[in-house]
Amino acid sequence: MQIAFIFALGPLTSALVNRLGCRLTAIIGGLCCVSGLLLSSLASSVYIMYVTYSVLFGFGGSCLYLSSYVITSQYFVKNRSIATGITASGSGLGVLSVAPMLQALLDSFDWRKTYRITAGIISVVCVLCLTFDPTVAKKGENSIDDGIDDRKCEDQKMSHDQGKQAQEERKKWFDLSVFKEKVFVVLTLCNTVASIGHNTPRLYLVRLSTNSII
Repeated sequence: MQIAFIFALGPLTSALVNRLGCRLTAIIGGLCCVSGLLLSSLASSVYIMYVTYSVLFGFGGSCLYLSSYVITSQYFVKNRSIATGITASGSGLGVLSVAPMLQALLDSFDWRKTYRITAGIISVVCVLCLTFDPTVAKKGENSIDDGIDDRKCEDQKMSHDQGKQAQEERKKWFDLSVFKEKVFVVLTLCNTVASIGHNTPRLYLVRLSTNSII
């Protein structure tokens, strides 16, 4: 459920990025992750963990996930695809490296202490998020409004008034105009189906490994 909430809460966290910026949204996400793990370590029932871990930690993870991608696209223009690819590879590398570490913590401590140790590690993310420059996006907006970057305006075929209109649209909480793009809709549906096949096996790995040991 936690993985599902990371992606399902994307529209909400994207609205927060538009209103609060990547830095503040990422810090809020990091604090939510830390709080979710600490509260989960105190939970006395799995139903409580549905809220503390699945919802709270999932919301925090969604904020961090989206903010990292958005801030990367704002920092890089020429090599944006390479930078985004490196950011995306972090998820796979994290699974490979963190899984053995968590197993070692579980072998040495109980699951409650493992949650607390993990919360301490994730708290470092809140400090790293301070490096996000909140003026990166504003610099790009000013270049459109002031007409400094003429080449960029010509490439995008955007006039001064259209630039202001685009800036106002980015301040909206929710902008559903993206769903008018057929390519985006097709890619979103394909990614949804692919994610179902990608994440479902994880639910059965523990059961299969337990049965093989028995």
